[in-house]
Order: sequence, then structure tokens, then C-alpha cells
Amino acid sequence: MVEVEKITYYLFLSLLSGTFFYFLLVVVFFILGKTVRVKIISFYGVLSSVAYSSGIVGIFLLKDSVLVYVLVMLVYFIKFVFELEMYNKIYYSQVRYLGYYFVLLLLILFSIVLFFIGVSDKIFYLILAISANVVIGIGWITTRNLAILSISNGLSIILLLLLYDYLTFSVLFSLVPYGMNSIYMIAKEYSLALKSLKNIEENIDDLINSQVDQFKNFLFLLINRMESRYDSRKNHSLNVAGISEGIARELNLEEKVVNLVREGAMMHDIGFLGIDHRKLSTNVTYEESEDIVKHVVIGKEILEKSNVFIKYLPIVLYHHEFIDGSGPEGVKGKMIPLPARIVTVADKFERLINGRDSHKLSIRKALEFIKKYSGVLYDPEVVKALERYIFKRFYY
Repeated sequence: MVEVEKITYYLFLSLLSGTFFYFLLVVVFFILGKTVRVKIISFYGVLSSVAYSSGIVGIFLLKDSVLVYVLVMLVYFIKFVFELEMYNKIYYSQVRYLGYYFVLLLLILFSIVLFFIGVSDKIFYLILAISANVVIGIGWITTRNLAILSISNGLSIILLLLLYDYLTFSVLFSLVPYGMNSIYMIAKEYSLALKSLKNIEENIDDLINSQVDQFKNFLFLLINRMESRYDSRKNHSLNVAGISEGIARELNLEEKVVNLVREGAMMHDIGFLGIDHRKLSTNVTYEESEDIVKHVVIGKEILEKSNVFIKYLPIVLYHHEFIDGSGPEGVKGKMIPLPARIVTVADKFERLINGRDSHKLSIRKALEFIKKYSGVLYDPEVVKALERYIFKRFYY
């Protein structure tokens, strides 16, 4: 009997030591956690360890009283509740096992009633403790990703039965598997975090591109919204982007260049975001004045500050340049980047068929105007590509 007491004492110290180190671990996680979610998970870990250690001390002090069964069932219940909350945070879930909680509380209450009416036969309390383990085990089995935790309940039941003759020792030993549950939950959280980091590392380019695409879409929406305020500019950039893409495809450019042309065309008038819109209205004369051409400079200043969108700078900067050098910057011929030469033609064509330069022209008349200045203002190859695109699309 002395040997059992000594082993029980060592088990008690071991459980307390393990719980203390776990407590320190989750406290560190709580302090160093960068997100509210991690802090909440760690906080439940702290509460779980406090309940666990309190139960261990209480069970050891009660020695061989049947009250140890009541106390251990209370520890089972509290750890189940806290660890389920940890699960909810780890897996972004909203699991609530009120039915299980109710049954467990009934078992605990029944054991307390048995004690107060003087029932001292520990077999009744053992049955209740085993029942509590069964209920919790079923709870874990029905919880996605956590069926493995039901093993702890099975082990606890086996230990309670095998060591039935040594009351305090068996009850303390039944808590050992429960201690593994909390460690498993914390380890699961950080293994998922590491897995997420690995996934981010492996897919960083796709993630970045996805974020860039989202920002581009937002920017396109902003430009389109700005233009929709004025009848003369409604859907202008969207139309120019479509025409520019058609021209680029007729020139058999690589897909990445086609995308650059389309997206750059969508942004070619981004500088209008910095223009006094009270002067715009439908005043086309003002829109083509020397003052308004400064939208090119404003667009340049916007794109220069972005490592992502600076690739569209040549289109924004040179879409008002002509191959004879008569544009604002005086750049001519092949010195004007091809994407900018494409957008220049698409921009002018769109303006003509929507009546922004003068009265609205038919597609045929607008194309005739563009062809008239082919080799003077506009790149001949780009003009021919526009004609092919128009013929295929509109059958003018």
C-alpha cells in the first residue's frame, strides 16, 4: 500500500510538472501571438491548464474519497468545453454541443446527489465517470478532424477499470490522456499555421498576382465610374481597351503583350482622376485644350509611384504622340512604343464613332479618317490592323 501511495505521489508531481510547462507554453503563445485568434486559442489553453491542475491537486488532497470521481468528471467536462472552443477557433467553426454538455452536467449532478445521500460504494461513481468518458468520446468522434481525441476517453476508461482498486491513483492516471488532448490542440494550431506558411511560400506568385488583379479591377472600376459621370466619356476607356486588344491580336502579338496593351488602354486616361471635373462636363473643347493635356503628366506621376503599374507608363505617357513628332512630347516614329501607338489609334477611333471630337461619325467614316492620316499621325501597320479588326467585327 505504501508503494501505491509513493507511485501516486510521483504521478501527482509528474502531472503537475507537465501541466506547469504546458501553462508556460500557452502563456508565451498568448503574449507573442500576433492575431486575436491565436490569443483566444492560447487563452483557452491557459484556462484548460488551470482547470486541469486544480483538479489534480483536489483529487490528490481528497485521497481515497469517492468525491474524487465527482471532481474528475468536472475536470473532464471543463476540458471538453475549453478544448471545443479551441477547436472552433482553429478550424473557424461554430460547433456547440449543448446536448453533450447537458448530459455531462446531469452525470456530475447525479454523482453529487449520490454523495450527499450517503452512497459510498465507488462502483456507482465509476459507472458515472465511465459514462462521462463515453459521452465526451462520442462528442469527439462526431467532431470533424478530431475523432482521434476519442482515444483519450477510451484510455481513461481502461485505466479506471484496470486500476479500480487504487482509487486516487486510477483517477489521476485517467487524466493523463486528457493532458495529451490540450497538447494536441496547440500542436494542431501551429502545424496548420506552418502548413499555411508553406502553402503561401509555394504559391506566393499566384497569391501576389491575385492581389494585383484585384487591385487592377478596382482601379478599372474607379476609372469607369469616373467616366460614367459624363455622357461624352461614358465607357471610353473600356471601349478603347477592347479596340486596342483587337488591334494587338491582328498584329499577332504575344498574349502577354496583348494583355499589357488591353490593361494599359484601360488606364491610358488615369490622369483624369487628378483633373478638376467641374470644368469637364460635356465641354469637349476644354477636354482637348492644352490645360487638360496635363492629365498625361498626372497619369505619369501616379504610375511612377507603383512598381506594379509602372509597366503601363509608356502607354499613359505617349498615347497623345504622333509618328510625325507633332504630339506634346515631340516623340516620333518607332521611338513611340508600339503599345502606345496602338492605343493612340484606338483612342482616336473610339472618339470619332462616339462623337467626342465633333459630330458622331459612322464606323466607315471614322476608319476613313484614320486611314487618311496613316503614315502621318498614325502607324500604318496599326491602322491596317484596325481595319482588319473592324472588318471582322462590324462588317462595315
